[in-house]
Amino acid sequence: MKTISQIATNLFLIVGIYIFYLFPLFEIHNTQPSIIDYLTFSLHTFLIYVLLHFVLIVPLNYILKFLSKLIAGIYLSLAETFFIFLALADTKIYISQGLHVYDRIVIKTLQNPHWERELQLGTSTFISIVVLLFIIFCLQLLLWFWLRKQKIYFQNKKALWGVVASIIILLTLPSLWIYKKHLPNSSELSNIYPFYSGIIGVPGQYPLIAKYDYPNVTESLTKKNVILITAESLRGDFYSPEFMPRLQSFAKNNGCLTSKRHYSGGHTTEYGVFTALYGLHGYHFEPFRDQDLPSYGLKTLKNHGYTLIGSAAAQLSSWNNSKFLFQVFDKYKEFTSDVIYEDDVNMIEWVQKQIDQSNQKSLFIFMHSNTTHHNYYFPDNFTIYKPVMEKNYNYLQNKYSTATYREKVFNRYKNSVRYLDTTFTDFLESLEDKLGPNTIIVFTGDHGEEFWEHGLLGHGKSNYVNQRVQVPLVICDLSRKILPEVIFSSHVDIFPTIFDLLLLPPTNQFNGFSMLSETFKDRPYTVVTGPEFPFGRNKMGIIESKYKFWLKKSSKYLHYFYKTKVTDINDHVIMDGSDKATLDKTLKAFATDAYLFLDEIHP
Repeated sequence: MKTISQIATNLFLIVGIYIFYLFPLFEIHNTQPSIIDYLTFSLHTFLIYVLLHFVLIVPLNYILKFLSKLIAGIYLSLAETFFIFLALADTKIYISQGLHVYDRIVIKTLQNPHWERELQLGTSTFISIVVLLFIIFCLQLLLWFWLRKQKIYFQNKKALWGVVASIIILLTLPSLWIYKKHLPNSSELSNIYPFYSGIIGVPGQYPLIAKYDYPNVTESLTKKNVILITAESLRGDFYSPEFMPRLQSFAKNNGCLTSKRHYSGGHTTEYGVFTALYGLHGYHFEPFRDQDLPSYGLKTLKNHGYTLIGSAAAQLSSWNNSKFLFQVFDKYKEFTSDVIYEDDVNMIEWVQKQIDQSNQKSLFIFMHSNTTHHNYYFPDNFTIYKPVMEKNYNYLQNKYSTATYREKVFNRYKNSVRYLDTTFTDFLESLEDKLGPNTIIVFTGDHGEEFWEHGLLGHGKSNYVNQRVQVPLVICDLSRKILPEVIFSSHVDIFPTIFDLLLLPPTNQFNGFSMLSETFKDRPYTVVTGPEFPFGRNKMGIIESKYKFWLKKSSKYLHYFYKTKVTDINDHVIMDGSDKATLDKTLKAFATDAYLFLDEIHP
């Protein structure tokens, strides 16, 4: 009875935590909770945590009582501390990132050996977490001791369990009605409900096997050095005179190609880099990783005598088992010092050394900058935008919704972009002296970064707003002026364009197209995916010249989708059905294109 009393007390506390944050949770989706939302959310949360308690706590607690009541009490207090902290962390992370604490992306991040460097929580946050856990545990232990001293009014355990079972059944019946009647009518909001996505699950995916050839290109190419730079979390709208004046001036002076609307192939780093290096849509990532397949573009250059040099100011190869991306490189090095903005400088110096030692060989150089990664890094002399958040700010501060807090965080990003602009433009300006005019430069971002424009911070959640998926693109051939600005392009178009600049013949080994082609203005759709699609996650975005289609897989087939949202290219929702003909045409094309390089194995 005392165990049940403690569990019941904490269940109401946990539900109270979620209810307290329900308004900001709904505000993320630009709506306000109704009375029915409060009711259904409370019932759902209560039942989920009842189930978790009776599966994970009650059986072991019952066994431990035979050994020692004190041990059982300590275990119960620890378990309740975990659940209360889970509720607090879950709401905080969802309000900030749009992800639950148990989301596969969050779990994979925490499983990575370099998770602390990725998250950059800071000392004050860790201290706050430890102190909070200790306080909760002490309160739980005090509650356990206090309950032990109270009189027991239920001597008949069978009667007690009968009452408990009756309450659960009475709460379950309306919850079944909730799932049937309420949640399907608010599919976007259903993700707010704790563990709901796990309950409904995802359809999964039949096994996909890459059927990818590496035809030998016998035609000679015009050997030029190629430099491909990806910058972490670099938004397309930050390629501007205010934030990147040096790079813009460099591009203008050298007659470089730029893109008005350039999209990454993914909203996370490994998918952005994959689509840029491989020229393939992101749903190829896992099949190619599982079969350890190299980039066709890189392999072709290597077969033509190029030396491939790769570098990153981050642990890129360990992220989501991405080592296969760099296996074809002759040299690959990562830079991870304690001062993150200095890693870019160290990487540049190492690359310059490799150029000096190249003995005039043709080079392909890949560089990944990390300066603009959260928490956004820069030296003190680049504190241009103020006020600015301290580098290691406390994530548990309950100030995320205030304008001042958001301005300070955004200013960190702005300053880091200015530092990136200076550091890498200095490097680019030195390349003509080191490598000569026969050099191709590609500068882009791996993905973007949202700063609450649509209610969230970061880039982890699978959505396709411009701030998350639109990135800059600058392509320069230092031997001539390319000049044109294309209107709509994607990461999968980068390598076809490099091939074109090297005078290699067109190939059908890419999903993308050369941006120099006369027909490029008519390019079809592009695809944006996130981690574990299509196996562990079911969301994909298709973007074409007028519309963005937000899609979910409806079966284990790669090409079966249903529409969850349609927006125009400026992220305004479209609900008048004007997109129907375009959507039908696009999905029909995708049903063929999806299997150009993949075989789907059906039972």
